[in-house]
Amino acid sequence: MGARRRYDLVLNAYARLDAYLKELWTWLQGQPGYRGRTHLLITTDHGRGHTPQDWRHHRSTVEGSESVWIAFASPRMARRGEWHDAPALSSSQIAATLANWMGVDWNAEHPSAGAPIR
Repeated sequence: MGARRRYDLVLNAYARLDAYLKELWTWLQGQPGYRGRTHLLITTDHGRGHTPQDWRHHRSTVEGSESVWIAFASPRMARRGEWHDAPALSSSQIAATLANWMGVDWNAEHPSAGAPIR
């Protein structure tokens, strides 16, 4: 594990990532060819445990490892901040969402996939 069991290093990495994403988004919005036309979706490939004892792990036996977070910015979606009292999202919706942003109906070819996030 890159953080060597040190949660402070994980938090520092999150802060650096947040700064990088802000810089990227600010640059994109400053470019006429990208401003108002660019979609950004960030997620993880797996979740992690929820307790101090298991936050480092993501095995299928670790409760919480099936949960991922998804962040996105899109000119097709209203800014809502962190969603509360909304249906749970699933990683099965990511491909359909990306395809939808490009005007493609992912579910027509993959009916078992999740619906696009709107």
